[in-house]
Parts: sequence; structure tokens; C-alpha cells
Amino acid sequence: MTHGQLSCCLACLLLAACVPLVQTTDGRTLRASSAEFQDYVENVFRRQNATAIALLEALEASYSRESPTALQQRLEALDIELLEHCQALNTVAMARQDNRDINRAQQLELVDAVSSCDRTSLEIKQFLDTLPDLQP
Repeated sequence: MTHGQLSCCLACLLLAACVPLVQTTDGRTLRASSAEFQDYVENVFRRQNATAIALLEALEASYSRESPTALQQRLEALDIELLEHCQALNTVAMARQDNRDINRAQQLELVDAVSSCDRTSLEIKQFLDTLPDLQP
């Protein structure tokens, strides 16, 4: 093997080793370059959207009350938390929807954020499921 071939092989090995791994909320470890990771991202996006809708419905119902409550404040804080934890996922989703390229920094942000977004979505959904009917 020539020096050039050896260098090429080492570069390929280093690049393969640099593919980020993601720990999912259900305990799986996925390579960020895998089809399973893409499926996970899609599922997290859907779950996050469903949670955001349920959260907004709970907020809307809480606003129909006469005065602000601790619950309203908690729901508003959860809305901000969900937006913050899922910002990278939503940025990538909007770029894909608009047929825009996703740069390497956005890809790495997504890899770093997807599990946090998933965990936050699940925790907020669990909280919302414990709320009594908010109808006036």
C-alpha cells in the first residue's frame, strides 16, 4: 500500500469514527447517518407537533378564565421550553419544507438537540395528560 492509499484509508476511518451517535429516549443508540436516525427525527417532529398543539389548546382554554393563574404561567413556560429544545429540529424541518440546503452546523445542531426535544415533548405531554378539563 502506498503512502497516499494509506492516508486515504486513515482519513476514511477517521470520518467514519466521527459520525455522531445519538441516544434515543427509548435507549437505542443510532448513527446520525442512518435511516433509523432519520425515522427517529421524523417521529420526534410529529410527537413535538402533537405536543405543541395540545399545549396551545390547554393555554387557550386557560385564557378563557377571568384572571391569570399559576397554571397559565406554567403552560406558558412549557411552551417556551418546548420551542427552545426543539428549535434545531424545527429549523431543519422548515429548511427541508422550503427545499433549502441544510448546512453542516445545522445537521450537528439537530444531532445534539433531537433527543432533548423528544424528552421535553414526552415530559410536557405527560404533564398535560394529568390536567383536569380546562373548559370554563
